[in-house]
Amino acid sequence: MSTPQLLSGKVAIITGAASNIGKAIATRFVAHGASVVLADINVADCQQLASILNSSKAGVAEAMKCDVTVASDITKVIHKANKSFNNKDPDIFYNNAGFHDGVSSARSITDLDKAMSINVKSVLESIRQAGDVMRKNKSGCILCTGSTMGLLGDAVPSAYSISKAAVMGLVRAAAAELANDGVRVNAISPHRVESRSLDSLLLEKIFPTADTQQRLHMIENYMTKRVVKYEDVADAAVFLASDYGKSVNGHNLELSGTFSV
Repeated sequence: MSTPQLLSGKVAIITGAASNIGKAIATRFVAHGASVVLADINVADCQQLASILNSSKAGVAEAMKCDVTVASDITKVIHKANKSFNNKDPDIFYNNAGFHDGVSSARSITDLDKAMSINVKSVLESIRQAGDVMRKNKSGCILCTGSTMGLLGDAVPSAYSISKAAVMGLVRAAAAELANDGVRVNAISPHRVESRSLDSLLLEKIFPTADTQQRLHMIENYMTKRVVKYEDVADAAVFLASDYGKSVNGHNLELSGTFSV
């Protein structure tokens, strides 16, 4: 039995497409019938992925270098999608590009400015540009990668947490602004994608006096054993971008197992 193609005929742009999440989303979108523009500052990996995707079905993927902090790069990516796929404007714009170096703190204005520039201002610009195109067509879906760390104040260095919290606020504001023109805006916030290292970091913050063995015991016995996979994020993206998600707008979809329960 063949898999239903939930995105048949759709054109999608994915920023941060060279990341593991970006690659999973692109692969799943193509499997569901979409054509994709893979945009990333790391264009070599995007070209490699485009080659793989095009080997299964010719002409479904294009790669392009894009620095999301440069507004003209976002404009070029949108034009690339139109030019590459029969003059069709993008139906889906996925803001996946992001920055997290593990040390940036809001106590440093330089660190905070960098996190906000990549994680928030670039998303705002993408929503503005993609939203203008989709408004004209009275249809479209904009998705943003959030994080459960945007819901916590001190689990990770604060510049990242603040920037991801801002993305969630931006999603709700943009959804309200664009809704009457048929454009939906949502976020997907995964928790510890294919990693358990965050569990230990969280427990170190919550139980600072616990030793390594005690924290390991808590991870194994009290925290969900299922780690979110890259493909889980991609499946959520397909749902939100498809007609199945047509009634979902301004929502932050948490992929966190029992973490937030």
